[in-house]
Amino acid sequence: QLTSICILIGVTFSFNSQLSRIFHYDMGYDSSNLMVIDIGLKEKEFNYNVLLASLRKYPNVINPTASSNSIHDLGRQYGGIELKQGIDPVEVDYMYVETNYLETLKLPLVDGRSFMPNDSNSSIINESLAKKFPSNPIGEIVDKKGIIGVVKDFHFQSFYKPITPLIIELFPRKISQILIRMESPVNSKSIADI
Repeated sequence: QLTSICILIGVTFSFNSQLSRIFHYDMGYDSSNLMVIDIGLKEKEFNYNVLLASLRKYPNVINPTASSNSIHDLGRQYGGIELKQGIDPVEVDYMYVETNYLETLKLPLVDGRSFMPNDSNSSIINESLAKKFPSNPIGEIVDKKGIIGVVKDFHFQSFYKPITPLIIELFPRKISQILIRMESPVNSKSIADI
């Protein structure tokens, strides 16, 4: 019995430690008052712009946005890119987002600017990719798109994995998530109103 109790206490402390880490770990973006709606495979062909426009009409919605990737698991949309001639190719992850994605998640820019509605030939990279360039990457062309900004590194996969180079581009191909930044306090009534 004593052994069982000791094991139970050890498991409890371990579980408590893991929960504490999950709830207090800095993911690099502000998750407070953020509602994430995963879109199932059957709904991927709908016009998400209509949904985003209708969400903006609710008084408790600050900012809705969309992404072709889950914020918690990118799903490994990746490829190799050549930064400059003479530099080894770099493996990068890709994220396809709506114009206001960075603002909705409160992702801080380190350099440059955020997306504007007509930036379809532009991309934003994270700090991990920016460090691979021999000089400031703003204005450089990668994958036929000009780099307009550098976002502070954030966890777009499990926080047990290191942050890898990332290219963020506009206009999701297929929506996987709708993210809604809501006014505080978020309660069951404000969620039910939506």
